[in-house]
Amino acid sequence: MEKEKKIERVPSGIRGFDELMEGGFPQGDTVLLTGTPGTAKSTFALQYIVQGALKYKQKGVYITLEEHDKDRLAARALRFGWDLPALEEAEKILIFTPELQPELGEDSLEWLEKSGAGKLIKEFDPQRIAVDSLTVLLAYAKDYGGERRIVENLVNSFRFNATTMFINERKISDLDKIDFQTEEFVSDGIIYLQFIRHGNLYRRGINIVKMRGTNHDTGVYPFRIEEGGGIIVHPSEKLF
Repeated sequence: MEKEKKIERVPSGIRGFDELMEGGFPQGDTVLLTGTPGTAKSTFALQYIVQGALKYKQKGVYITLEEHDKDRLAARALRFGWDLPALEEAEKILIFTPELQPELGEDSLEWLEKSGAGKLIKEFDPQRIAVDSLTVLLAYAKDYGGERRIVENLVNSFRFNATTMFINERKISDLDKIDFQTEEFVSDGIIYLQFIRHGNLYRRGINIVKMRGTNHDTGVYPFRIEEGGGIIVHPSEKLF
């Protein structure tokens, strides 16, 4: 009988989180990181890239369509102790802040080729990629079919043998409803960040909605954000 091939894992770099999913993401998978505003999605994705470089010696690419000022991004990262310019200079990470062209509509993904980003990423040969955010690109879609084309093209554009994370924002009105549509069919994994109400207070919570090839926990666990440390998940304290 042929022995089952072991799935290679890519640690998230988020303290306490990998305990919930067999030690990390399956290598080469596409993961959707979704949640409502203010739930630290961008911090999570950037930490995934930075800790990959610092702790696991894996090169990473961070593409932000939300922040076009690299100095501001670097200043925010420094609060967590992450020196982005130094990591870029050491060729451990690449950061892209492309400007999209609204007139291209659903073809806005052409920036990947026109900017030369695709070629640079391929030559850099990263093990990790994070794209912040899918929401910006989906705004160019005229209908559901357009959303599907954008997502398919985006995922196909980032097949660099890396483990890729896409950010997607959910509306506040969707807080109590997980109803994934366009993004779900291309994602191997879905991580949901949310605010959980406790009396008059809200706590940040995280749960793994799905992760292919992984025996993962489906509970909601609290996490906090620390200056000098980033996101820390508490796997021993289950919210529900």
